[in-house]
Amino acid sequence: MLVYKEVLNPNCISKRKINCNRFLTISLIEAFFTILVLLKKYSILSSPQPMPKEQIKYSPEEAFLKAAHYCAYQERCHNEVVLKLGEWGVYGMEAQIILSKLIEQNYLNEERFAKAFAGGKFRVKQWGRLKIKRELKVRGVSDFCINEAIKEIEADDYLETLKEVIEKKMATFKSLQLGIAKKKVYHYAATKGFESDLIWDCLNAN
Repeated sequence: MLVYKEVLNPNCISKRKINCNRFLTISLIEAFFTILVLLKKYSILSSPQPMPKEQIKYSPEEAFLKAAHYCAYQERCHNEVVLKLGEWGVYGMEAQIILSKLIEQNYLNEERFAKAFAGGKFRVKQWGRLKIKRELKVRGVSDFCINEAIKEIEADDYLETLKEVIEKKMATFKSLQLGIAKKKVYHYAATKGFESDLIWDCLNAN
C-alpha cells in the first residue's frame, strides 16, 4: 500500500514531471551546442569566402609598359620582374622578350639592383656582408653582381657599424656576467651577417 500511495501521490508525480522536463531541457541545450560545433567545424556557419578574381591577361605591349613603370619605381632583380609578369599572365618566351627589352632600355640592371640592395640593407638595417650575400643569392642574383655590390661597402664604415651594433647590444646585457653577455652579443651580431672573426675582435677589444 505504501508503494501504491507513492505512485499515486500527486506530489511525487509533479516532481517526476519537473525532473523529466529539466532533463529534456538540458538534453536539448547540449544537442544545440553539439550541432553548432559541428556546423562550425565544417565551415557551414563561417562567412562566405570571396571568389578569387579572374587573372587579367595583358598584351605583351601593355605588360612591357607596366613592367617598365614597375622597374622605374625602384631597382628590381630579374626574378621580381618575372614573378610580376606571371601575375599579369605573361610567361615563357613573351616574358623573356620583355625582360630583354627592359635590360636593353636600362630599366632593369641587376648589378645596379645588387648595389642598391646591399647599400640600403647595410646603412638602414645594419646587415653584415654574409646576410647581404645570402639574401641576394636567394633572389637569384649572380655571384659577379653580388661581389660588385659588396665592394661598395667601405671597410672602415663596415667596422664602425659592427662596433656600433656590439656596443648597443652590450648595453642591454649590463646585468649579466661579461662572458655570458659577450656570447649573447656574438650570436646577435652573427645573425645580422657579420663575420665571426671580426665580431670576436671587436668584443675582445672592449
